[in-house]
Amino acid sequence: MNPIYRFRRAAMACTLLAATAAGASGAAEPGNKAESQCRTVQANAAWQGSGVSVGPGQFICVGAEGLWSHGGQGIQAMTPFYGPEGFGKDEPNTVPEVVSRTGALIGRIGANAPFLIERQLCFIPAASGELSLSMNDQPGAFDNNRGSMHVQILKWADYRWAPRRIRLEPQACNAR
Repeated sequence: MNPIYRFRRAAMACTLLAATAAGASGAAEPGNKAESQCRTVQANAAWQGSGVSVGPGQFICVGAEGLWSHGGQGIQAMTPFYGPEGFGKDEPNTVPEVVSRTGALIGRIGANAPFLIERQLCFIPAASGELSLSMNDQPGAFDNNRGSMHVQILKWADYRWAPRRIRLEPQACNAR
């Protein structure tokens, strides 16, 4: 079972334009306020808990900024640094998460299957549990990784209260 219903950057539900982290301005419902959490996700550690519990019917947005690396590459042993989109190529034979690319920011809810986040993802969870975050890398290969991502997580108690446009600013977070 897929743990999320996806809304990608192109979807109307999740764009980077107007509204604030507190919700759509001028909305009358008291439940339209989003809970905002900021975290730092280290490249050298697998599955880090966010402290955010999610469940069906909620609306969740995750945004990331930063640079990290999954270690040396190629004959030159160059160490590339890149953003939350990953190294730039899919490697389904060498990475455990066939849904994403090496070095991309990924998430999972509880013990469910991982999903691709990259720079921003807004979704309605189909499962309940804590949202965990990680760099997509081979199990046991995190010791040579460097860098981190600043991540902002917005959560609305009910997807019907989420604004049409969302502006995530993970670089402005006081990440923990």
